[in-house]
Parts: sequence; structure tokens; C-alpha cells
Amino acid sequence: HLHDGFDVPAFLDAAAANFAAVAKHLRLPDDTIGCLLLVECRGVDYFARIADGTVSTGAWRVSRTDEPVSLLLRRPGALPTVLVAGRQIVCREGLEVLALATRAEFEDGMPLVDVVGAIRAAGALVVVPWGFGKWWFGRRQVLDDLLRSAQPGDIFLGDNGNRARLAPPPAAFRTAARRRLLILPGSDLLPLPWEVARAGRNGFVLQGLVSASHPARDLAHLIRKQNVQPQTFGRGEALAPFVRNQIAMQLRKRRGTAP
Repeated sequence: HLHDGFDVPAFLDAAAANFAAVAKHLRLPDDTIGCLLLVECRGVDYFARIADGTVSTGAWRVSRTDEPVSLLLRRPGALPTVLVAGRQIVCREGLEVLALATRAEFEDGMPLVDVVGAIRAAGALVVVPWGFGKWWFGRRQVLDDLLRSAQPGDIFLGDNGNRARLAPPPAAFRTAARRRLLILPGSDLLPLPWEVARAGRNGFVLQGLVSASHPARDLAHLIRKQNVQPQTFGRGEALAPFVRNQIAMQLRKRRGTAP
């Protein structure tokens, strides 16, 4: 997420620095690039604002590619970064679904199965992300039903850096593993000022070629052809920051400023 109030150059600097640190730690090849997969809510379109130059990117130079869903960003001394468009949809059941590598629009409030079908029809990647409290009670059964009917490559589950570090993995992750459904972690920044530094801190590593002309297409192809869980990086929040963030989000909702 790129939230209102975030400084875009600081967001890009943080992502590039975090990607570079991961590349160094994992001893990845020198031609490694970073990829930021945006998931924007209805009515929010920072991807378009970056593409048309209506929001400042500071020292970052933005180049269009040969596809409408990706941008190439470069800054001297920083890891080249690909920005890929995507959407976040809220389903009738209260679950969220992410559509990766698409400029298509989707209606909020539809049943989960209809949202998944619409995203797949648009040719985008379908990710059902973990969220605090999102997979509890009746929603857990809805998610389990979806996972039991899914084939590998149809849908993915999402983990993120907001999950408490010491908490056990959600039961849905075990179900996904049995079904050979992959888990794609991301940073999932909260709309809180200090969160911008976490951009690119959680994610996964893919080995393969990503072209400068069609990076989103190539990235989606690499993800879909994975038959084992890709290497992941990053970890969840320590207990104190986790509690702080949850309290801050509840206060934000009560003030009517929830994302």
C-alpha cells in the first residue's frame, strides 16, 4: 500500500534499501531487481499518479514499459525497482482479496467466490491475504471452502509483516501447504506515519528472467510456474510494535479515518 501521508521518495528509498539488504544477505546475483506489487483500494491510484508525474518521486526516474501495469524506477546508487499495479477488494464476507498485476477495477461487496472469479477472468493473480481477525469465526469456514476447491496456481495466500512474530502460523497456511497452494508474503504497510520505513521489508524471492519491457507479465509467469514454496524474507512484528499498531489502527477507525 502507498497511503496518503506517505512521502513517495521516502517510500521508494526504503524499499530499495530493504531489497538491497536482502540481496546482500542472500547473496543474490548482481542483476537482481526489486519488485513492488501495489494493492490499492477502490478510489486510490498512486500507480497512475506516479506514471503521469502528478506526485513527486524525488530523485527517482520513472520509465514506462510496454505494458500498462508496470513502471521501471531508477535512482543512482539504488537497486532498480519495478512498480506493478494491483487492487485490494473487500468481499461481502469481510475477507480481503488482492488482484496482482492488473489495472482492472473490481466492485467491493461481492461474495468471495465471485471476486476470485472476476480477478481470474481479468488475467490477474489472486491472493487472499492474512489480516488480524480476518480469518476468524465464520470467515475461516468460507476461506477453508475456497482452499479445498482450489488448484495450485488458481489462488495464493498472503502473509505479511503485520502478523505478530511469535504467533503460530494460521491454520489456513497448513491447509494451503496440503493443497500445494503457495504463500506470497508482503510488507502490507499500515496507514501510520512510521510504517513507510517497512516498504520492501517482507517478500519472496524468484529466480528467473524479468524483462524491462514486460516485467509484470514475466513476474506473473514466474509466480504461476512455481511448484514449491519460494524463498521468503522478513519477519513479523515484535509484540510491543504489534500491540502499538493495533491500538493505533483502532483509534484511527474510531476517528473515521480508516483506509
